Amino acid sequence: MKPVRTFDLRLWLPLLVALILLGNYAAWSLLQYRHLGDEVRQQQMHVWQENLARLQQAVSQKLLAGDIGGAEELLTSYGTDPGVVAIAVIDEQDRVLFANRFAWKGRPAAETLPGFRPDLARQVRQHDRRLSPRIEQQHLRAYYPVALATRPGQIRPSREGLLYLDYDLQPALANIARTLWRDARLLLVLTLASLGLILLVLNRLVTRPLQRLGEHSQRLADNDFRPAPVHGRGELGRLAEAFNRMARQLQQQIREREEREQHLDRTLESIGDAVIATDARGRITRLNPVAEQLTGWTAREALGQPIESVFVIHNARTGETIPNPVETVLETGRIVELANDTTLVARDGSQYQIADSAAPIRSEQGIEGVILVFHDVSEAYRVREERRIAAIALETSNAMLITDAEGAILRCNPGFTRLTGFTEAELAGQGIDDLLDTVPAEGAFCDAFTRRLEDTGDWRGATTVRDRQGHRLHVWLTITAVRDDAGQITHFVASLSDLSALEEARQALQASRDKYQTLLDSLHDGVFLIHEGRYVDGNTKLF
Repeated sequence: MKPVRTFDLRLWLPLLVALILLGNYAAWSLLQYRHLGDEVRQQQMHVWQENLARLQQAVSQKLLAGDIGGAEELLTSYGTDPGVVAIAVIDEQDRVLFANRFAWKGRPAAETLPGFRPDLARQVRQHDRRLSPRIEQQHLRAYYPVALATRPGQIRPSREGLLYLDYDLQPALANIARTLWRDARLLLVLTLASLGLILLVLNRLVTRPLQRLGEHSQRLADNDFRPAPVHGRGELGRLAEAFNRMARQLQQQIREREEREQHLDRTLESIGDAVIATDARGRITRLNPVAEQLTGWTAREALGQPIESVFVIHNARTGETIPNPVETVLETGRIVELANDTTLVARDGSQYQIADSAAPIRSEQGIEGVILVFHDVSEAYRVREERRIAAIALETSNAMLITDAEGAILRCNPGFTRLTGFTEAELAGQGIDDLLDTVPAEGAFCDAFTRRLEDTGDWRGATTVRDRQGHRLHVWLTITAVRDDAGQITHFVASLSDLSALEEARQALQASRDKYQTLLDSLHDGVFLIHEGRYVDGNTKLF
C-alpha cells in the first residue's frame, strides 16, 4: 500500500483555507474584471456611436453653413470627458482643422493625434462611409466623414473632412480595478478573522484531540492499554474509539502471543533434542537447555550471535570443517541433514558426536529463519565404531568366536567356519566348552582359568578343537574378556590359530628321529657323532 503523506493541521490547514479563499477570489476578480471590462467597452462603444453620429451631422451642418466657431464649440463640448484623448475635425490634407486642444490646430494629424492612421482616413474619404468605433490597445478609435465648407467659386461641396475620435478606456478599467481591490481588502480582513476563528476551533476540536491520541499511541507502545481520553460523535471520536478497540485487540494478541511463547518455551525445554532457532541472517534467536548443555553457551549469551560462532562442527574422521547447515538452508531453501561422523565442538572444547537436521522457517514473505535440531549420539557412535571395528576383525583369516558372559556362542566368523566346518547358525547357543578341550567346566583348573580372565582379561594357550566330523584340530587359543562401564564381563572373544600343519611337521620330525635312533641302535659297534668338537648323538652300544 502506498504511504500517505501528512502535514501539521495547526499550520497548514488555515493556510490552505486562506489560499483557497484568496485563490477563489482572485479567479473571481479576474473573471469579474474581464466581464466588467467587456461591459465598459461595449457601453462606451455604443455611447460614442450615438454621440459621433449626432456630432457628425451637427458639425457638417455648421461647417456647410460657414459657422466654424460653432462647430468648434460643439466639438469641444464632447472633449470634456476624461477618457477623450483626442477628438478633432481633419481637412482633406490630413491637417487638424480644430480639436479639443487648441495647440493641435493646423498641424498634421499623423504627427499630432495619437493613434491616427492616414490609411484608414483615405479609406473613409474614398468610400464616403464612416469607420465605426474600434478598440485598439485599450483605445476606442473612430473615423467619420464630414462635409467641409466650399471654397469660393465652387458650385457644390467637394471637400471631404474627417471627424476623428481617440477614447482611452484605461480610466474606466482602472476604476473597475480600484473597486475590486477595495472589495479584496475587505475580504482579506474577513479572511484573517475567519482564520483566527478556524485556528481556535482547530486547536480545541482537532489539534488537542489529536495530541491526546498521539500520547495514547505512545502509551500503547509502552504497553499501557488505558482508553484514549477523547470523546465525541465526530470523526475524531470514532478515531478514538477505533484506537481503544485496537488497544483491546492488541492487548489480547500480546497476551495470546506471550502464552504461545511460554508454551513454546516449555515445549522446547521439554524436548530431548537440542534446538537452535535463527533469523534470516543466521543470527541465533532461541536456544533450548539441551542446546545450552551441548554447545556450552547460555541462551542469553548466544542470543544475536552468528550461528557459526556457537554451532562449530567438523568431520570426526578428517578433522575438516563442515559447512554450517543453517547457511546451506538459507542459500538453498531446502531441508539439510548432516552427514555421519559429525563432531560438535563445545565452547569449553568438549566434543560430541551429533546427528542433526536444519529446516527453513517460512512465511508469506519467504524464509524468515532456520530451525536446527540435533542430539548427542556419542555413545551410539562409539558403539557403532566398535561394532564396525569388530566386524572388520571378524573378517580376518583367523577363526573367531564371540560368546556371552556364560560362554554361550553368539557369533563366529567365516574363518572359524573354514576351520571347523560349523556355520554360525549351527553354533548359536552352544557352549564354547563343547568345542574346546581347554575350557574347563568345573574343578580347580576351572577356578584358575576364571580367575585369570577376571584378573588379566585374557587367556592364551595351545589346545584342540573338534570339527564337524569330530576330528581334533590343534589350535592356538586366545580368549579376551569384554567388560561394560561398570567393569563387569559381558562377552568373551576367542581367537583360534590353526596349528595343524605345525603339529604334523612336529610329528613327522619325531618319526624321522625315531627311525634315525633305531638305525643307530641296530649297529653292533658304538657310534657317536661330534660336531665342531662337541658330542651330538650316539647309539646305545657306547653306554
